[in-house]
Amino acid sequence: MESKRGPKGPSKYTIRFIEKEAEALLHYAKASRPVPFVTEFASKRGYARQRLTEFAQASEKFSDALKRMKDIQEYKIVIGALTGKLNPTFAIFTLKNVAGWRDSKEIQHRDEKFRQIIVMDSGKVEDKLGKRLREITNQT
Repeated sequence: MESKRGPKGPSKYTIRFIEKEAEALLHYAKASRPVPFVTEFASKRGYARQRLTEFAQASEKFSDALKRMKDIQEYKIVIGALTGKLNPTFAIFTLKNVAGWRDSKEIQHRDEKFRQIIVMDSGKVEDKLGKRLREITNQT
């Protein structure tokens, strides 16, 4: 990224610049109250959110910092909701959108022959039941 030239000349986003931004990102994530957001960080730094993805592709240090920032973000949302500092509905919605959380239902199936409890995610129930049924029929 350092030697890339655009129509207006060399890019101002050198590897050195990006690695300094990695440090700034981690500082922002730790100091941000109540929750850090990548969009806010990018906006305060004067560039678009998409630029962070480009930085992460150009620098392993920035990529690691971005991952750590997202972990901090998830942690702060969970703690905020559990301590009553954040609205639980907001926390759930945000975690689904920024941290990949999702609703799941657990189904318990008792296999009488082997006396086991199998706990399954509702999205994979048919696959797991089918596999378990094949295992049972092959063992008898």
